[in-house]
Amino acid sequence: MDQNSDIEAWRRVHRKLTLALIQSRDNIAAELAKRRYLLEEMNRCKMQIHSQKSSTPGNSGGAKAKRKGSVL
Repeated sequence: MDQNSDIEAWRRVHRKLTLALIQSRDNIAAELAKRRYLLEEMNRCKMQIHSQKSSTPGNSGGAKAKRKGSVL
């Protein structure tokens, strides 16, 4: 193997490793974005459920009282 072919072989290896590194970084960034989205969505659902629970008892009691009053 002469020196030029050896250098070309190292360049190919370097190129493949660099592309693999870039792909890995992209994959990590995608996973982090997905994780961030899921955490935000879970928090949004949690807040929505919490607001429904806090408003439900007051509304249902009042609605029952009104229904009973209107039936009589």
